[in-house]
Amino acid sequence: MSSFFENKYFNTYYYANIVSNILTRDIETIGFISNFFSEEETVLYLAKPFEKRSALHSFIQHIIGDFFEDDMNENDQKYFKNGLYADSVLEEYGMSDDYSFRDFISDKKKITYEDVEKYHDELRLTGTLEELYERIGNEVFYLLFNNRKALLQFNDIVADYIKEVDVSEIQDYETKELFNEKGFLKRVRIPEWAKRAVFFRDRGKCCLCFKDLSGLLNTESARHYDHIVPLAQGGLNDVSNLQLLCSDCNLKKRHNQIATSNWYQSWY
Repeated sequence: MSSFFENKYFNTYYYANIVSNILTRDIETIGFISNFFSEEETVLYLAKPFEKRSALHSFIQHIIGDFFEDDMNENDQKYFKNGLYADSVLEEYGMSDDYSFRDFISDKKKITYEDVEKYHDELRLTGTLEELYERIGNEVFYLLFNNRKALLQFNDIVADYIKEVDVSEIQDYETKELFNEKGFLKRVRIPEWAKRAVFFRDRGKCCLCFKDLSGLLNTESARHYDHIVPLAQGGLNDVSNLQLLCSDCNLKKRHNQIATSNWYQSWY
């Protein structure tokens, strides 16, 4: 992915709030989590180490899709009853010019709501909606990646599903090799792009004691890129599961603790 993307704030905070609420495992939203993990292949896909399109990206995009479809159907039903076209939701995201309902029904004299439903199907088949979900998902990820509590909650949820994987039943050899004999993911080398992302997100400071790890003020402070949810607890090798710690805090946290900090340095 490019290091720059255009952020148009397409209901970004609305969807970020939805995802954040789901991550609390509230009884009213828990179904969205089980729906995401309904296919066993989902967990194995998330197990791939350090994909730039992270596990959190996938989760966010799925949740956006669920809610967007409901909003689109509800709004277009309302608009249709009022004699308006079905571009209402897409117009908000600047996509109706390319995928206009007017063009879709240009040769029809009488329009029914069945035409609207067929238009929605066309948006799915052409990948238009997935393209939109990805666009919104990038904006939501930009917000949530800075929220370590949300990252902990997400990775703790994924860990529950990782623990349920029966490694002996994995057919694909490369995927099977990602797991150790205890059924947890093996430690792998953290790529430089992931280290840079975490270092700058955490401002070059230890998340737990705030020691400077930039090398500018203290040359003896080693950087440790710690798994927020340890691999031994079902954690992922994913950029969303990393935080910056100093040697002392990393040693104290050890491999069996799930911990992060809700403290952040203000901008000024």
